[in-house]
Amino acid sequence: MKFKTAPAVAACVLLAAAAAVSVARAARPNFNGTWELDQTRSHSIPPDMQQTMTVVQNGDQITVETKIVNKQGERTIKDAYTLDGKEAEYAPPVPPNAPKDAPAPKGKRTGRWMANDKGFLVEEEVVNPTPKGPETILVARKWMAWPDGTISIEIITERGGNAFNNKRVFVKKQ
Repeated sequence: MKFKTAPAVAACVLLAAAAAVSVARAARPNFNGTWELDQTRSHSIPPDMQQTMTVVQNGDQITVETKIVNKQGERTIKDAYTLDGKEAEYAPPVPPNAPKDAPAPKGKRTGRWMANDKGFLVEEEVVNPTPKGPETILVARKWMAWPDGTISIEIITERGGNAFNNKRVFVKKQ
């Protein structure tokens, strides 16, 4: 009798363990809301820059509207990420210092949730036409949600053989 019940007991134990693991897995973070840049916790950004970001998250779709205010004025940038792991073409914004008649840059982007479900990664390749020929810019963005209720966005940009990174920390507006 021992031998006939052992497989059934083992199967029940495995099912219970699988259920416990799936319940214990943390839910993906919710980035919805209006967020303000915390200059004191951010680095490699202009000291006079203010940013307010409105994020709408619907499953694997993230839309972002960022209002930037600095001594050059105010501008709004709209963007969207699909976090399905598939490469897709997108229309990068024209650089703010580009001539008015400059052709629009072209871009490809891949977005995916991080394995630890604490945020997401977006990798981009932008080809920007210039008078000296096309310039390729590589960008990696890592969005993270933190236990204190803040979010951070780390951006690494590779351009012309050089790399630049910055980190922006945002606090949710009440």
